[in-house]
Amino acid sequence: MTEHPSLLFSNMNTIQDKEDEPFVEQENSDEDELEKFEDIRPSKNNIPWPLSTGLINEEDDIEQFTVNSLEKHYVRFLLDLREGHLLPQSIIKSITNYFTAMLNILFKIIHHQATQSSNSLLIPLADIEKLILQIKTSMRNIIKNEYQFSKRCEEHFEYVAPCEIKINDQGDCGYYVPIERSIKNLLNKADVITYLIDNLNDNIVQTKKDLDLMLTYRDDGIGITNPIGPKKDEHKLTLYYFVIEDLPDVVRSMLQSIGLVGICCTKYLSLETNPIKYFESMINDLNHLQTTGLSVQSFNGQLHFVFSILTGDNLATHKIGGFQRNFNSGQFCHLCHISYEFRLTPLTDISFLPRRVTTHNMYVQQAVKSFNTKPVAGVVGESPLPHLIGFHPIKSLPNDLMHDFAEGICPLIILGMLKEASVKRLMIYDQIEQKMNTFNYGMNDQSNKPPKIRAEHLTNSRIIGSASQKLCLFKLIPIIFDDVIDQLTNTLDIYTCLHEIISYTYSTKFRKSWLPYLDSLTTRFQSLM
Repeated sequence: MTEHPSLLFSNMNTIQDKEDEPFVEQENSDEDELEKFEDIRPSKNNIPWPLSTGLINEEDDIEQFTVNSLEKHYVRFLLDLREGHLLPQSIIKSITNYFTAMLNILFKIIHHQATQSSNSLLIPLADIEKLILQIKTSMRNIIKNEYQFSKRCEEHFEYVAPCEIKINDQGDCGYYVPIERSIKNLLNKADVITYLIDNLNDNIVQTKKDLDLMLTYRDDGIGITNPIGPKKDEHKLTLYYFVIEDLPDVVRSMLQSIGLVGICCTKYLSLETNPIKYFESMINDLNHLQTTGLSVQSFNGQLHFVFSILTGDNLATHKIGGFQRNFNSGQFCHLCHISYEFRLTPLTDISFLPRRVTTHNMYVQQAVKSFNTKPVAGVVGESPLPHLIGFHPIKSLPNDLMHDFAEGICPLIILGMLKEASVKRLMIYDQIEQKMNTFNYGMNDQSNKPPKIRAEHLTNSRIIGSASQKLCLFKLIPIIFDDVIDQLTNTLDIYTCLHEIISYTYSTKFRKSWLPYLDSLTTRFQSLM
């Protein structure tokens, strides 16, 4: 490794005090660590997604460092703290205060060493003090307020603030993040466009030579108050995300591959006209991507996109599709014409027609003519996305596996099996709790290890944990309770059938020839239930 010249002293061979010796050892160890760091190369499974993959990016090595350069790297550091680690502004201000205090200490160390040296200085101490003062002033200005921080982000990282969208005359508004800029930022990251093109070429036969990049949207609702408090449903936000489907699995599954598109207070979107106003900008940008395309620095050519699907839970799906939002009457399914009164009839004895585009359009017209006063075959009106190219409520709103399986039917089957074990006196709740809490999860399941399930959870018929944790528990039930699983005669067949269904629906590659067998499995599962 090349030796870096000193910025402070003309001769570094001066005799150091004993108290300075640890600094020399630390400098050598830092050089060793830097050599190890430079040997690390990003692999296909180790993609440099963060804003700064190292202390200094490769493109920064060729620039002349100034106070403005330091400000840029400090803003990047604060961005990582705020957006990556979710630290509040008060803590970030405290960190800045400590940094400025350390700069004061740094100057005192330089001053002490300069007075101990008999050699002439390359840089006068007054100039060093002036430089450090300038740096401290710049660091304090960054965190002075939100406007100053956003201004630095725009200057150094081309940050674009979300667009405010007024949805009524009362001043209620939502926010939209321009999707074109988000996609550009994503595709300009290191190696992303390479992975995207390679994956698209690998699947070119399966996609029937369709070179358009598919965009998937997701609708999700979150609560911003105490989930067990009295106002848990009073303040809710609706968020919209996007992901590029053509990214390889190792990239698409990363949190950084999911982009935020919009955020709005849920109650503002409850009125019929508000969603149409809110989605207008989003629809215009999506249509522009599908008709004109997008150019990015990392690719020589024009990238074209196509809208694929919009996913969400059943309530969000019905809201976007213009279907009824209650599931205890009428034709409550957005995929078929099943009626609530026949929901418990085995599918071996009855069948329901799937919804069609032509008949759905007719139902929409009838609902609009009746001023949306009552549902027509489960349809209450037009979707707020009627002008989005490629979207139709019948084709673009599939069921969500996470809600339907991981958070829906899987916990119910788990509870049914554990309660059967208790009813048959194979185990009491305390023994079930002890057995589950002492189970040793394997290396591949550690990230999705379910939280401790206590006896009161079973009493209250409630399985806690995230969707991935519940799915992990569902798959491991036969192993955890291997000594009693064969005696659960009432629920074992149901579990086995559902386990096989999940193995098909969660598979990364799905063959068309599997559909008839999957259909027979779902019919059998519904009949067993």
